[in-house]
Parts: sequence; structure tokens; C-alpha cells
Amino acid sequence: MSKRFGVKAISPPKIGVFIVLAMFSVLALAPIAFMAIGSLKQSSEFLRDPLALPRDWTFLDNYRAIWIRFDILRLFLNTVTYIALSSAISLAVSIPASFAIAKLDFPFRNLLRLMLIGTLIIPVITYIVPSYVIMANWGFAGNYKSVVLLWSATSVPGNVFLLSSLMRGIPNDILESARIDGAGYFQTLGRIVIPLSLPGLITISIFNVTGWWNDLLV
Repeated sequence: MSKRFGVKAISPPKIGVFIVLAMFSVLALAPIAFMAIGSLKQSSEFLRDPLALPRDWTFLDNYRAIWIRFDILRLFLNTVTYIALSSAISLAVSIPASFAIAKLDFPFRNLLRLMLIGTLIIPVITYIVPSYVIMANWGFAGNYKSVVLLWSATSVPGNVFLLSSLMRGIPNDILESARIDGAGYFQTLGRIVIPLSLPGLITISIFNVTGWWNDLLV
């Protein structure tokens, strides 16, 4: 019937894959749904039965209390500002470093890349105290500058690892043609390397933002 009317039948393996992905999607959305439903309950109601549906779906006092007591709009704007500054600084350092490690020939290049990758396995807990001491000595303790600098610095190794692997795939012929046409380092970086690396830049930006949001939640 499907061939007669020009409709392509869906094979059983594809249906199975769809079902598995749908199950994973439900599992991923379940905690969000649980928090959304729980936010519509009173404290006593939530403690009595956390899994039950709220008796009154129009109960919004929790949201009013958060909005009035904690100035959510200001906190949200602060967070967006810190993330934007951290992303700009991190990319400004990571892009040239990745391009240099991927395409430029200089002494100890592979060793430098290996050292950067090695920092990824260091547990975060080990440099919390040293980071605080450094920020305090610089006078940044309790200041937004410490947050921006630490977020930027800790994201650079992972960014360089991913971007340098991506930039290695850029054909050398394209870069050589740009040099012959008179393009300098920054022109090559801005007109060729960055546009070709745009998918990777978007990916690491998403990773960084989600990681920083997790730091805030913790």
C-alpha cells in the first residue's frame, strides 16, 4: 500500500530507535516537570506528598515571593552579563591558541597541547582554595571580576582541545592561498578560520554556558 501511493514505509529498526529516543526525552524532561509541578504547591502540601498533583493549579504565591524577595530580574541580568563577558574573554584566548596549535609550527607545540589537555583531568575541588587566594590577593574577592576571570580561565583548556582538533581539518591549501593573496595572521583568522570553525564555536559556547549555569546551581 505504501509503495502504491508513493509513501515510504518506516523500517522496524527506525521505529525502535525512535521509541528509545522518545523514552530518553521523557526521562530528561521528567525532572523539569516535577519541579514545575512542585512549584505550584504549598510547602505543607509538598512535604506531605511530593509526587502528588497540586490541589490548586492557580497557586502562584511561590513565584510572587521569589520575585519580590530575591529580585530575580536583577540576578538574571547579572548572570547573563557574567556569561557574556566570560564567553568573550574565553573565545578571544581560545581561538588564536587553537589556531596556533593546529596550524602553526613552533617548538614544543605538541607538549603544550598535551599539558592543556592534562589540566582537564584535574578535579575542580583541588584548585578552589588556590583560586580564592589569588582572587583575594588581587582584590577581586566578592567581586564579579573573580567570577568572570575564573570562568574564562577554566574553560580555555577544553575549548582549545575541541577547537584545535576541528581546525586541523581546515585544508592547508586554503590558508596558503590566503597568504599568497597577502592576508595576514589576523585576516586569515577572521575571514577564513573563524567562519570555517563556526559549528565548533557554537558547540563550545553551549558547553561553557551550560557548565557555568551548573556552577551557579551548585
